[in-house]
Amino acid sequence: MEPIVLKYARKIRNIEVKTKELLRDLEKEIGRKMVDAAIEPLTTACVKYAELTDYLQQVRDYIVENLSDFVHAEEPGAETEQGMILERDRFLKFKVNVFVDNQNSKCAPVLMESNPTFYNLFGKIERSVEHGMYVTDFTKIKAGAIHKANGGYLILDVQDILKMPYVWESLKRVLRNREGYIEELDEHLALIPASALRPQPIPLDLKVIVIGGEEIYHLLFVLDDEFPKIFKIKSDFDYKMQRNKENIHAYVSFIATRCHKEKLNHVDASGVAAIIEHSSRLVGDQGQLTTEFSKIKDIIIEADFVAREQRQRIIKRSHVERALEQKFYRVNLFERHLMDMVRSKDIMVSIEGRRIGQVNGLSVYDLGDYSFGKICRITCTTAISDNGIFNIDRASKLSGKIHDKGMYILSGFLTALLARKSSLGISASLCFEQSYDMIDGDSATASELTAVISALAEIPVKQNVAMTGSLNQLGDIQPVGGINEKIEGFYRTCKALGKGKNYKVIIPIQNRTNLMLDKETRQAIARGFLKIYPVRYFWEAFELATGVAFGARSVHESKFAPGTALEMISKKLAKMTHKKLESADAKHEPVYHELVPVAAAGRGICRTYDKSHKPFSRSL
Repeated sequence: MEPIVLKYARKIRNIEVKTKELLRDLEKEIGRKMVDAAIEPLTTACVKYAELTDYLQQVRDYIVENLSDFVHAEEPGAETEQGMILERDRFLKFKVNVFVDNQNSKCAPVLMESNPTFYNLFGKIERSVEHGMYVTDFTKIKAGAIHKANGGYLILDVQDILKMPYVWESLKRVLRNREGYIEELDEHLALIPASALRPQPIPLDLKVIVIGGEEIYHLLFVLDDEFPKIFKIKSDFDYKMQRNKENIHAYVSFIATRCHKEKLNHVDASGVAAIIEHSSRLVGDQGQLTTEFSKIKDIIIEADFVAREQRQRIIKRSHVERALEQKFYRVNLFERHLMDMVRSKDIMVSIEGRRIGQVNGLSVYDLGDYSFGKICRITCTTAISDNGIFNIDRASKLSGKIHDKGMYILSGFLTALLARKSSLGISASLCFEQSYDMIDGDSATASELTAVISALAEIPVKQNVAMTGSLNQLGDIQPVGGINEKIEGFYRTCKALGKGKNYKVIIPIQNRTNLMLDKETRQAIARGFLKIYPVRYFWEAFELATGVAFGARSVHESKFAPGTALEMISKKLAKMTHKKLESADAKHEPVYHELVPVAAAGRGICRTYDKSHKPFSRSL
């Protein structure tokens, strides 16, 4: 009986197995038809994309092989935390991680990443904590800026990139390989790499625009061999543009647009004119306008505040000028302190009378957001020596290279005029009085040379005159920077200390187009309190500063007209040379020896003669 039962049981099991197989096949067939009905439209729509079609095929096969996951429900009362996690994980693999969504974009993406950290640029894999462990999955893979800008343009600031660790080298690798890797920063920092997801690199087709200054560009070009190979196109953006009709119209449009967007009062014609004048002043040129529009926007906002304070609905010139005055007042504390020291005579300045060997030069203090001009008193003393021009500031290590170059040019010009045949034989000590900071630049070369000529010729210099200008070895006056600040600084000093009504500033003739003076200084010029004299050559500046003719119009002249400064210096040098000769005579310096034969004695007498041909010693 038992064998029959066992045989029957085996048959039943075989029947059950076959039945299960038939049911499984039937389920698969029915499931395949149902899945095909859902996936077929997607496959047809994506037929051009082989990778997407292959992915949909894999999804179809997986669902068909795991139909039980979709038809078997959980038993009632099994809602445990572990069950919820399993339920979530069961369908996680069918979710789609939308990496980048450009469905609303109408053109190629243009992205500017203001915080280019490693993860913000190259993407990341987020993690969550479950039961004290870090877990992750493919839905936590997040795109970086290079993926979001793929197919378009990515704009980065080079200073921000270089500050972030591992960003610069990773960016070069991405652009070199044209693939967007998504990796953990831990792999660069950890000694022992941990297991993690390894997303497939994404092909990239984007342009990276790196913005930075000229200095950083040259440093990268010289120090990084890959930089010129990867970033092949360089484009310079000018900080100024021509002040013509077309650009003025564009400025007016910009002002109107800013007022509309910022909800400001609109600007009338006089206000626009004041803004354009300020724009030209920012670049220091009457024929140019600044392209730093953020500064223009700021002054419009400040002028709007002034107008609203005065309960005006239109921004006028007076509002713009008042806004500029307040802007400068907020940052000119150092200038006000210096002016207080000038008024109290702590800083010694002379703007009246005449003085020998003292000239009012003009310098500029640049504080970054504000610059202003100040009188610098340049003095010179002379002595009989062969030291030439002695720069006290250079000896004190307070002189920059450009200033030293100006001193050498000054010395070359002076020796070319006065020391062609013999050494000059004098020394002139030059100094910027009450200057305790580093001095650089060559804009005071003309002032320094005026002080030297004044000291040598003993010609007093008018103290109501200030001058600025670089100099070359031929005596030409060259243009300088900060011309507006220098003139305004001299005017403010004359206004504070002056008792007269006539003050002069000598400037290079090339700087005429750079004159964009403030309102108060322009008014002082209009009423004759201040006059500006543009000059082309040094002798013009010298004659204006002293009232005495210089004596030469070229370094190649060797004869100087009577009564001129150079003629006075030549006489002085000749006198000094004659005194040297007399000093040599007094010391009985021998010039030549003569042997006089005496026949009777059979011997000779040796007479030594001085320069006056008088014998002063005799020997046998």
